[in-house]
This record gives sequence, C-alpha cells and structure tokens, in this order.
Amino acid sequence: EKALLDATRIYPASPFGHYALGRALLERRPPQAVLAFRRCREVLRCLREEDPATRERFRAQIDLQIQTVREALLELERERLQKTVIQGKEANDGSQATLGQSASVVRDLEQRIDELQRLRQHPEQEPPTLAVALGHALLLAGQTEEAEGEFRTALAIDPHYGDAHNNLAVLCMLQGRLE
Repeated sequence: EKALLDATRIYPASPFGHYALGRALLERRPPQAVLAFRRCREVLRCLREEDPATRERFRAQIDLQIQTVREALLELERERLQKTVIQGKEANDGSQATLGQSASVVRDLEQRIDELQRLRQHPEQEPPTLAVALGHALLLAGQTEEAEGEFRTALAIDPHYGDAHNNLAVLCMLQGRLE
C-alpha cells in the first residue's frame, strides 16, 4: 500500500498506480479505494484529452504493462512445469492446491493483458474493470445507488462482462429486488 501511494505521488499522471492502489485498499478501506478508482478514471479522461505526445507516452506505458504481465505469465508457466515435471513432496510441498491457484492467477493475468490491449486500441473507452472495481468499492462503502450505476456502466461497455452481471445481481438481491 505504501509503495503504491508513493508511486501515485511520483507519477500522478499514470492511471495504473491509482488503479492498483484502489485494489489494495478495496477490502480494508473502501472509501479510500473509491477515491483511488475515481482518480484513475480522472487520469484516463485527462489522457484522452491531452496532446498526441502525451497519448503516445500513455501507449508506451500500456506496452510496458503488457510486457510485465507477460513476463509474470512466463514465470508462472515455468513454476507450473517444474511442479508437474518434478515429482515428490519436496518439489510441490505435497499439495495440488498451488496448481489450482496458479491457474486462477493465469486467468487473471490473461484477462489483464486483454484489458490493456483493448485500452491501447481504444483509449477513448473506459475499461469495464474500472467501473466494476469502483462499483465494488462503492457497494462496500454503502453507496448502493452509485454502485449500481457503475455496474450498469460496465455492462454498457461490455454486455458480456460476467463480474458486472454478478455484482449487479448481488446488489439487487441485497436490496430484495430478486427479479
């Protein structure tokens, strides 16, 4: 959390630090997460309105993020191969749970690459993950009306986004709107 706060202070014009900070604060301090996600949205909006050189630097940041995530995927694949090829308790701590967790992390990282590529190709369009993350933080902070609006925003961007459907369904269920 401290490192992410430092990153947002050092480079406040990067949306990535603000988004990561929001994710880090989400469960323990939802109101602060709301602020971080809103700042991320504001930075993205400013980047869309900036001059071509600034937009190009933003694309370079996205490329760097994609490269970093791909490297993380390669490292996970190396670890997976080591654990499946080398048999024995010493190699995998006697647990298959780690492999299942790795698969989940791989899916998350692959989804992150897709989001970054979409953002690079369409910088004018907000990533639906930002609206869902902000909606989740708003829901945890007790701001259900605004949370619902964010989930609906995510669905307007990507009607097939499962997390947005799920979170909206949970919110409606909590409010007794079962239909």
